[in-house]
Amino acid sequence: MKKLLLLTLLLFSLFANSQIVIDNNAPYNTPQFLVDDILLGGGVVATNHVFMGHPSQIGWFNAINTPLGIDSGVVMGSGDIYALDPVLGSTFPAIPNTVADPDLLAVANSVPPLLPPPYTNSFTVSSINDVAVLEFDFVPTSDSLEFRYAFGSSEYFGWENSTYNDVFGFFLSGPGIAGPWANGAVNLAYIPNTTPQLPITISSVNSITPINQQYFVDNQNGLSIIADADGYTTVFTAKAAVTCGATYHIKLAIADGSDQILNTYVWLEAGSFTSPELSVIDDLGIDSSVMDIACGEGITLSANVVDPGVTFEWYDSTFTVFSTDSAVTVPGGSYVVAATFPTGCVLYSDTLEVISAVEDSLPPTNLKCVAISNGMIHYEWEHPVGANISTLYHLMGADSPGGPYYTVADVYYPATTHSELLSSIPGGIPEFCYVTTASPCTETLTSDTLAPISFTVNSTDASCWDGNDGLITVGVDDYINVLQYNFLLNGVLNTNAFPLDTVFYDLPTGTYDVTVSDNAFCQINVPIVIEAPGFPLQALVSNSTNVCYGSSLGLAVGIAAG
Repeated sequence: MKKLLLLTLLLFSLFANSQIVIDNNAPYNTPQFLVDDILLGGGVVATNHVFMGHPSQIGWFNAINTPLGIDSGVVMGSGDIYALDPVLGSTFPAIPNTVADPDLLAVANSVPPLLPPPYTNSFTVSSINDVAVLEFDFVPTSDSLEFRYAFGSSEYFGWENSTYNDVFGFFLSGPGIAGPWANGAVNLAYIPNTTPQLPITISSVNSITPINQQYFVDNQNGLSIIADADGYTTVFTAKAAVTCGATYHIKLAIADGSDQILNTYVWLEAGSFTSPELSVIDDLGIDSSVMDIACGEGITLSANVVDPGVTFEWYDSTFTVFSTDSAVTVPGGSYVVAATFPTGCVLYSDTLEVISAVEDSLPPTNLKCVAISNGMIHYEWEHPVGANISTLYHLMGADSPGGPYYTVADVYYPATTHSELLSSIPGGIPEFCYVTTASPCTETLTSDTLAPISFTVNSTDASCWDGNDGLITVGVDDYINVLQYNFLLNGVLNTNAFPLDTVFYDLPTGTYDVTVSDNAFCQINVPIVIEAPGFPLQALVSNSTNVCYGSSLGLAVGIAAG
């Protein structure tokens, strides 16, 4: 039993984790796709995408079910990113790269003075090499920016607190930003809650010094899952205050320190580069800015922004503020909600159209039918979201908006699809008006009607009094291709393929009910009589008695009649 339990645990551990997957084939090799389609989330629009470095230094990764803590996103490295893949990873040749970035060298050398003794000022980084830089402009929709990332390196467990201090940085510049780096940028890649801010390098997060060990993951035994990175950090969140609607620039950069070997990586989480958005949800689960609800019912709209200091104002169609709550319950109408951040930045929602009416759906207008002068029109509708079994509908047919109405049906229905017939309607009615008594919701719909089905019936009588070779043939006038016609005899459908479905063979004498119907719910019935000759065939025989025995003078006469 113990051996079985151990085997089970080993198998579970094998399948509990997957291996990281790396891809920088198209489209994962273009900065615009990697930024716009992978990195960006909501509330940010990016332009002017640029990548500097060797093409093998950037791409996409999938780390679902690995210990990394980020499922997927953009990966950058100071060497070939495919070295991270346990399936492909091995020794990759040095990459030709002459990109330089003074900011990265300065960041790397800003770390030694901030380290604890005996490592304070214990080394200097002489150069930075194999630089990879991804940069772009962006416009945030609100007053803050954030994204999630992790850092890892093969320099761990050998070169901490040395000149080989591999480094990366996220340099943000723009309105309201004043920092020590190029273009007044600030570096967002630093250890949380450090003063002065301590940049993230292999010497500032590790278990050897140890320093900031709570943010470090020893991966020496996990190289079969994430290769080449002997250690990596937990997931950090980079944050910055920005001005909504202003244009900012960010430079994401990574490099080797003092040499060109032993790679370093940064993983950027997909969809995490965001600025808070204003979202509006409703209590009926309608994922649209246009919401059809039951006539006379209300809908609750809730505004959401990931910022505790935001205030709300709800406007109606007259631009009047009617509520400052985050959630409102409203009837039919047009609404807009504004979210104001403490910095004064204001976000506006799309116009929210709440439609409270009985109109929902009708069959296509060319499939309406008025069979005869006092015929019936078939209609169907779906109740809107929010309707319930207690909703009362008056359903009326009229030849013009407002009446006169020819038939009224009061019906209760739950939220599903229903069909009914309006009876005693004159032909040519172009309008339908639906009204509910729950509130004064009225909807008038135009729907053309078809002329009645027009067809002819030819019959051939049976050839004999008791014969069964009678024949009925149906011909439809003005055949409409979009309609499916059915031909029935005494309620039994003729299942032969067209055109034989219009002919009924081998009929004995009698009266037959011929029916023609279509999928527009038009139906016509015609009685047809199959007749035969008036009398059955008869043999009449007259006998004449012989004169005497053995004489041949007797006489018999036969007459056929019928």
